[in-house]
Amino acid sequence: MIFMNELTTPAADELIRNIQYHQAQKAAELLLSEGLISPAEYAKITDINRMTYHPFLEEILPKPVDISGS
Repeated sequence: MIFMNELTTPAADELIRNIQYHQAQKAAELLLSEGLISPAEYAKITDINRMTYHPFLEEILPKPVDISGS
């Protein structure tokens, strides 16, 4: 018999990567809100963070919208 928690419980390294992803995204959001990076740069950072950390449910996370007009 397979229990549901056996199927959905992430490994410790997955939890750490997910936390690191969200910390990196918060830092990028702060840079964007302070005007230190452009929306296009924020989108690139988000893509790099996703490739680096592979957060939970990565495939359904919203993509950042480029509002820079370029």
